[in-house]
Amino acid sequence: MNLARHAAVLWRFRLVTAIGLLLGIALAIFATYQVPSMKPRGAETWSSQSSLLVTQPGFPEGRVILPTPIVTDANGDGQPDEQKDEQQEFADPGRFTMLADLYAQLAVSDQVLSRVPERPAPAQIQAMTVQSTSGAITLPVIQLTTMAESPAAAQTLNVHMVEALRGHLEQEQASNDITRDERVQLTMISRPTPPFMVSGPSKTGAILALMLCLIGTVAVTHLLEALANRKAAAASDEVVSEFVDPWTLREGEFAEPAEPRPVAVAQRQR
Repeated sequence: MNLARHAAVLWRFRLVTAIGLLLGIALAIFATYQVPSMKPRGAETWSSQSSLLVTQPGFPEGRVILPTPIVTDANGDGQPDEQKDEQQEFADPGRFTMLADLYAQLAVSDQVLSRVPERPAPAQIQAMTVQSTSGAITLPVIQLTTMAESPAAAQTLNVHMVEALRGHLEQEQASNDITRDERVQLTMISRPTPPFMVSGPSKTGAILALMLCLIGTVAVTHLLEALANRKAAAASDEVVSEFVDPWTLREGEFAEPAEPRPVAVAQRQR
């Protein structure tokens, strides 16, 4: 059946076609919006990102050469105590990269998430280390991504996640008597970005409702076309059966002429 045939059937039963089309549009609107408020159905997902640098006091990233540790000579004589206090020791830079990977996993742990007022699910938080531009090494930088159902909630959750991770580390450092000069610091190098939409309400329901109504409309119009053609064929057979075959008459019998009457025969549209 070609397209012209479909169009002819739809046009012949244009009232049914119009009703089916309007019904499909109405169901699509109801599946997409809440009537009468016209509020979109489904939930939106918004996201915000921030970056944290894993480092220590003294800005080791700005030093060309790290101070050498104090070495005591064979006689046991070393530098004076006051000179030892002035010299700050720095960790191996590679250690911060390993700690960044560890803290990225710690950010989605129950210990940290329990400190967040929003009580987010682990799926709402993404924490990962940042690769260098060349991709050869991993930087001591944690990229923290938070997701929520509104722009303000996503950005606020990011701030609370940073505070929770810092609070957990500071609590553990204080309970183990780690001095401030020896503590690892989380420095925010990129504040939470303006929220951006990750995904909006699904339009699948509206598309399905419209397609089902259109398919149903085409099926109903073709069914009505088939019924109309069957009625026309039955009426034509009834008219033909009223004529008397002259070869069936016996000798001396005459067929009375039938009274003419109008017969309407439906013509199929091609």
